[in-house]
Amino acid sequence: MNKKNIIMIIAIIVVAIAIGIIIFRKNSDNKTTSNSNNTVVTQKNSSNNTESKATNLEADESGNIVIDTTNIGSKASFYTYDAEGTTIRLFAVKASDGTIRMAFNTCQVCNPSPKAYFVQSGKNFICQNCGNSFSTDNIGKERGGCNPIPITTDERIDGDNTITLTKQFIEGYKDNF
Repeated sequence: MNKKNIIMIIAIIVVAIAIGIIIFRKNSDNKTTSNSNNTVVTQKNSSNNTESKATNLEADESGNIVIDTTNIGSKASFYTYDAEGTTIRLFAVKASDGTIRMAFNTCQVCNPSPKAYFVQSGKNFICQNCGNSFSTDNIGKERGGCNPIPITTDERIDGDNTITLTKQFIEGYKDNF
């Protein structure tokens, strides 16, 4: 083996190690912890070094997904639902009128870009793909345009401290993720 081949093999090994370190660091930024009935996934947002927690949702035996609303406030609660390997993201937030608003956490215009999700900044939600800012009070109301896909009160069942969505309804938005 000549010197040129040895240098090439060493370079390939160094690149492979660097890629392995990058993948390891990226995976270690996502931590999973267990809660009594739900799994909470903490994802680190590297752009602003904040963390948001998402509760994994699961359908019950009748195909319903029931969300406990007792802890939903002006700071959004984030949820994920696994639809056969596709992660569907949702969020709920209490608007200034005291009602709970819900939306799929993807931009109606920018999806399915991986950055077409919203991050809360005060009373607004900002699309991480295009930068559009959307008011909390309009969540779950407006269709079309560069805003989160709404989940209207006609598309959910509101109960005492719960919101129920059907598995069929949520999975109908799978292509947006």
